[in-house]
This record gives sequence, C-alpha cells and structure tokens, in this order.
Amino acid sequence: MRQYRVLIDREVWAIPAGGVDVGETSLAAAGRELLEETGHAALALRPLIAFYPTYGSSNQLFEIFLAERTERRCEQIDGNEVLETGWFDGGEVMEMIARNEIPDSLSLVPLLLAMRQGLLAEAERWHRIR
Repeated sequence: MRQYRVLIDREVWAIPAGGVDVGETSLAAAGRELLEETGHAALALRPLIAFYPTYGSSNQLFEIFLAERTERRCEQIDGNEVLETGWFDGGEVMEMIARNEIPDSLSLVPLLLAMRQGLLAEAERWHRIR
C-alpha cells in the first residue's frame, strides 16, 4: 500500500501492518490489518518470519504472515492511512526497492525473503485496487 509517513515526510510503499489489540493473537491481527488496509481477506495466513528490527535498543518483535489466496471483501479502506493499494510482481518490487520507494525494514525483510523463496512470481502483474 502507498501511504504518507509523517516522520520522514514522504510517500512510500509498504506491506499492510499494525499492532495487536489486547486479547488478539498476532495471526488475527494480521488478518484484521490486511482487511482494514486493503479491503482483502486471506483464505490462508501462515507465518513467514519473526524478527527484532532493533534488538540493540528495543525488544519489539515483528511477526510477519504470508497472505495466501486473497479475495476482495470490501471496497472501503482507511483513506486516512492508505493512499492507494496495488499488486506487484517480484521484478517490480525489486525496482521499487532500488528506487528507495520501500524504505522500511518491516516491509523489506519479508519482501526480500519472499522473493528469495520464490513467493513473488514474475508473471503476476501490477493491479491497482484504488
């Protein structure tokens, strides 16, 4: 999704993400955030990677899930948080990374891992959702 990030004062592309609510599992939070930020639901979510982005100064853990077999569930997404959503193939993602359009580790680590594992097909083409 494309969003404006105030702290760095620019628009960037990122994977859907968010916090885990009290009493919610990280798996449920991943599904909820995907729906809220893209309007899509995953028919399957599976763990991809968990990592500490700044273990020298924080114990914050990023738990990343791979959404498989997604389907459109609603047209309404949070316009205050998301400017646009889209689908990209592995080649397009690499070009976006090279242009520094995806600058955060929360997105970079799982995207690079997914590409390494062959999970981002070159054949899939970009599809604008919004």
